[in-house]
Amino acid sequence: MTSHALHDAPHTASDHASSAHEPHTAHRHAGDHDLPELLNLDARVMAPTNAAIMGYVHAQTSGSTVRRILDVGAGTGTGAIALAQQFPQAEVVALDIAEDMLREVERRAAADGVGARVSVQQVDLNGSWPALGHFELAWACASIHELADPDAAFGKLLALLNPGGMLAITEMSVTTRFFAGTADSEFEERLHTALAPRIVGHNDYPDWTVKLTAAGFTNIVSRTFVADRALGDDAAGGRYAQAYLKKIQPYVAGQLSSADAQRLAALVSDDGEASLRRRTDLSLDALRHTWLGRRP
Repeated sequence: MTSHALHDAPHTASDHASSAHEPHTAHRHAGDHDLPELLNLDARVMAPTNAAIMGYVHAQTSGSTVRRILDVGAGTGTGAIALAQQFPQAEVVALDIAEDMLREVERRAAADGVGARVSVQQVDLNGSWPALGHFELAWACASIHELADPDAAFGKLLALLNPGGMLAITEMSVTTRFFAGTADSEFEERLHTALAPRIVGHNDYPDWTVKLTAAGFTNIVSRTFVADRALGDDAAGGRYAQAYLKKIQPYVAGQLSSADAQRLAALVSDDGEASLRRRTDLSLDALRHTWLGRRP
């Protein structure tokens, strides 16, 4: 799952790829080398929610009949690996434009013991798709809304599914928060107020029900999943919050007061008493929304 990524953090068309998380449908900035780590942290912190979504998808399929699964915009492979684990008899084909992401998919799949059933293909989802065969399940996490023509993608996905096959789409529903109930909660709100004008139009998507219906999908259902828990002394939680705020920092620095800019710099530092790496009072507050539709 493309988690699994910081879907609500700003980026340009050159940042896009899936994931767990961040979609990879076009070229990323060449210097964005920390994105794979960011997506992997997202996968770890969002693991309970991701597991709930995967369980929901599995429950809505005839699991024993799912032999081939397509992951559309795979990022670092959170979704592809979870799908391979959820459907142990299935082959998973992971698509992404970024070669470094695909190498990470292969590395993680091998480490998790599903490498033999997870294959990758480098594909620009805004261009022509190669011959991929047919699938019983297609998965797209935070990738469809990044495409230039989602309607065209839905048509391609419908054609790739066998009759009765299912498409599952997951999107981020709200911006992620980490400081609820702490002394930094008001600071966090000022941070997101400063960020809002910089991400107008980003992560925008409609209720996909309408477009799925227009494309020919049937039996469409949707569900919201809540990620709301204390992160406590989970080191990954602090590193995830740090990575998230570091990604935001260049976009909001000029909009913040001097005190808030200094506070942000202290939070994202690797050292110092204020570093997010040292915090044990952080929490996760996020939402994911999933749509399911079938090919008649």
